[in-house]
Amino acid sequence: MASMKVRVYVTLSVEPANRHSDAMRSSASSRTDDKASVSVFTAKGDSRTLVAEFTVPKARQMDVVDRIVQEFEDFVPDAIDFSASFPRSEADERKAKRASERAKAKRAAAREARKDPAYRCFICGKRTKLVKTECCGRWICDDEHKYQLFSYARNSCHRNHRRFTLCAYHYDNGHKGDWKTCPKCRDDFKDELEMFVWYGTNEYNWEKLPDPPAYMPTTCAKCGKVIRLSDGGYSHGKDGYLCGSCMPNPFA
Repeated sequence: MASMKVRVYVTLSVEPANRHSDAMRSSASSRTDDKASVSVFTAKGDSRTLVAEFTVPKARQMDVVDRIVQEFEDFVPDAIDFSASFPRSEADERKAKRASERAKAKRAAAREARKDPAYRCFICGKRTKLVKTECCGRWICDDEHKYQLFSYARNSCHRNHRRFTLCAYHYDNGHKGDWKTCPKCRDDFKDELEMFVWYGTNEYNWEKLPDPPAYMPTTCAKCGKVIRLSDGGYSHGKDGYLCGSCMPNPFA
């Protein structure tokens, strides 16, 4: 069972004696399964406050305080005040220290990066909270958290480049060489050449596809209206593409 460390502070009306320390140790020992974890000492800067430190099974801190403090109230003589705290374990301290060091290093790296004239999101131009793209190593907004699942919004520079460019597609699929001349990328979109061109030329790219191939516009199989595949709002089935006006109503 997981355990946590607790410290109980007992302030006395007199200077501590052996009987007080013994009562503190006895009270702590009665509340822990690990007798070796019990230690009793005088609080730093307060000679009349004794501290008992020990481990208890992990539980809600409020419940722990209620049960434990009552034990000390009943058995420690000359006590006038009680309190408890929950210091972090050595493992938690190490974890917190590592997190602090990582955050410090990240801030230092960001400060150094801002000295670079190229430190600017290549999509929106902002110069704060940037990361480098995995595919092309360019500075871009670290903003994927802004995207709301299933909203289909395009409010995240990072997501827009990752989801809607040949550059990212080429990298994610492990293709070799330059995405602008990659035959595998071209072949993957042979049935949707319009999307191949859009992925390679839209505003979410750092570099754009040179000499994009010509393609026939996509039209609605029912009314003939031109459909822009990159905008969405259509359906695709055995009869081809249908625009938003011609799509069957699933609730009708």
